[in-house]
Amino acid sequence: MDRSVLQDKIFGCWLGKNIGGTLGAPLEGQKNPKPLPLEFPEVNVPNDDLDLQLVWLDLLREKGLRITADDLMYAWKKIGYSFDEYGIAKANIERGLRPPLTGSFNNYFSECMGCPIRSEIWAVVAAGMPDTAAYYAMIDGIVDHAGESVYSEIFFAVLESVAFEESDILALIRKALAYVPESSEMRQAVEETVAAWQA
Repeated sequence: MDRSVLQDKIFGCWLGKNIGGTLGAPLEGQKNPKPLPLEFPEVNVPNDDLDLQLVWLDLLREKGLRITADDLMYAWKKIGYSFDEYGIAKANIERGLRPPLTGSFNNYFSECMGCPIRSEIWAVVAAGMPDTAAYYAMIDGIVDHAGESVYSEIFFAVLESVAFEESDILALIRKALAYVPESSEMRQAVEETVAAWQA
């Protein structure tokens, strides 16, 4: 792939994530959200959708590409978020547990959206390399999540990684689903959604 095209796609990925994360943050958790605001807020607030991925980028700069789930676990010391699945994972780390137990032990929130929302970094680092994107997403997800959440992060990371070389949305979905167990409820939901759309 031409370097300028690659850079444009990376920029587009991160810009899109920033737009969605910033405009959507004020509405997060609302059952009846108002329409999205038409302009960005004047003051940026902490945003786990974006901030965690910057910590991972910093880790990659420090350690290189051969990182492990333990490396990601230790990087959690730099993260200030302590609510829901993040807080439980941090407590599990303090107990001396290691991944995947840090994400699954006593974690009521283990199948929430905290890890799928940070898939973009792995897609960009492994652009056009879905096996590598899936590996990074898995070792990331198991630090503070389990089950369907980890499958979802893998799905998104692979789909986004393949999108550097493939434009057909159905082909992207098919390739990404191949990395998710057939028994996965998330996979079944995606397959049913695609089937309904095709019908």
